[in-house]
Amino acid sequence: MTGRGLAPFDPFGLGRSAWRVNAVALGHAGEIARDQGERWQAAWAQTATVMRAARMSGRHATAADWAGHWRDYLRDSAERGVLAADILRERADALRAAEDEGAPPALPHAQEPVMDAETLARPCNARLVRLLPAKAPEPAARPVLLIAPRAGGADGLQGAAAAALAAGLPVYAAGFARQPVPGQTMADVIDALAAFAAAIARRHPDAPAPLVLGQGPGGGLPLALAAAHPGTPGLVLLDAVALAPGRPGTGGALAGMLSDLGGGLFDGATPALAAMLDDPHGGWLRPLATILAEADRAGPRVTEAARRGGGPALLTAEEARWAAAALPPGDLLARNALALAPGRPLDLRAISVPVLICLRPGDPAARPAEVLGWLSGTHGDADAIRVAGQRVVLLDHAEARPGLVLAGRVGERPALDAIAALAPGLYRMSVEAIEGRGSARRAVLSLAPCALDGPDANAPTHAAAARALRMQAESYEAFAPALRATIAPPLADASRALHPLRLGRAALSSQNPLLGPVKPAAARLRETRQPAPPDNPFLWMERMGFELAGQWLDLGTAMRRAAIETGFHAVWGNPWMRAFGAFAPAPAAPEAQAAPVRSRTQPTETAAE
Repeated sequence: MTGRGLAPFDPFGLGRSAWRVNAVALGHAGEIARDQGERWQAAWAQTATVMRAARMSGRHATAADWAGHWRDYLRDSAERGVLAADILRERADALRAAEDEGAPPALPHAQEPVMDAETLARPCNARLVRLLPAKAPEPAARPVLLIAPRAGGADGLQGAAAAALAAGLPVYAAGFARQPVPGQTMADVIDALAAFAAAIARRHPDAPAPLVLGQGPGGGLPLALAAAHPGTPGLVLLDAVALAPGRPGTGGALAGMLSDLGGGLFDGATPALAAMLDDPHGGWLRPLATILAEADRAGPRVTEAARRGGGPALLTAEEARWAAAALPPGDLLARNALALAPGRPLDLRAISVPVLICLRPGDPAARPAEVLGWLSGTHGDADAIRVAGQRVVLLDHAEARPGLVLAGRVGERPALDAIAALAPGLYRMSVEAIEGRGSARRAVLSLAPCALDGPDANAPTHAAAARALRMQAESYEAFAPALRATIAPPLADASRALHPLRLGRAALSSQNPLLGPVKPAAARLRETRQPAPPDNPFLWMERMGFELAGQWLDLGTAMRRAAIETGFHAVWGNPWMRAFGAFAPAPAAPEAQAAPVRSRTQPTETAAE
């Protein structure tokens, strides 16, 4: 039974709509059943293995053995609890200090400053640093520019930075200070990145133009850079970057309202808290269980990671509104209907450099429809990509990450050189073999032309929701001036200080007088620490308990997401809503207003146009 077969008996499309909702629900049910079945099977197999090892060891045969194990575990768990509490305190103190300092998130590599975007004619809070390699790269080696997400955070770029350094390439990183320059826009950010790329090209005159890499949520800046400044990057690499709608989301007036409540600044702590609540296992329970299990050695690593994180970023209201309209669920970037500023349309068809897209099957953060949706929205099919003179390469593999490409070869050539030499068209990169380990890991790759999948059947559904969100945002702007007039700067500062994420961290920091005895108690314990033996059965039960708790949290998360997505398709997938989205007028770009005039101009260098 198919949607096409229903057509003669379903003139209004209600049956097809119901069938789509049913398919979504059944798809989620199947995924949940498979995931839970595999995890329960793995848990039982692990239990059987541990029990078999316990019987063979002979140390768990009598009641006295078990009493001793229980005594050792009670002492060990109590000591680890105190040490873990001290680690959480140190982490909270490091997060607070990093937020007060306001520096950009930093990668765990030695680095030197190169350029500050506050010196440009249109300043912004971007900073460019160079990662110092152990060995000087070859003069002709292609440089790599890593762009941190605008909302903050650089943890996802660590693997790419390490792989590029191991491959002998010059590596640069662009990050953003926590506090934006007053009045900065996304156009200023993109122009600053273009100036960074030009500065890198001047530092490496014998090398090709730099590879520009973006990763994860908010990692679409390299694509916007290549569209706004054609030819500035030499190659664009997008690692699991979701640019097209593929799931329900919040948007509309929310970004503008939160920015107005923040006195013209959008607080990155809000999406950070939302991401933690959306995945309580990965965002809360797993890190806590890791700290508790590794309390003897995890302290320096956890504290250093918190210090490098830089704290939640702040965006100007203009940047927040631009991002809300451009990225899912606003979808203007995927529809190729975006502008950076008056007279500056952001046309993705103007990209003249190769674009490599990494996507991983089953990645919940970036599904194929979300990663590739902009291709079908901009071009339609592979022939249109070829006619436009563009080169797009898709790497679809379970280990599809930048390191696989940076250390890979196609035939006798490095993978990046092979991609740069391609004729226009759409290509699929396949992994033939992976050899070696660690820094010696190499991939044997191949390239072949491919076709683009047909149009997404759910595109009209997402278009209807996106149009409703745009209408909501436009309606809100009629009332926004009244709200802005009521928010004084002290009130906005207080609302950020009282954000639930910051309050939770303050409760675990040295600001909390109840945690005063933790630091000296942890210091004494480190001198007299008596850990339980690794084969203590109660340690295994503790780990198993955390795994089962995480499995139940994942089950609840999956069921909640399934219910939300099924309800989304039920509401927006009916024929009237799909028609509402299909006949939407061409939306006006959010930056199509006069850019604010700023008195501060220190034009020591102009952005590359």
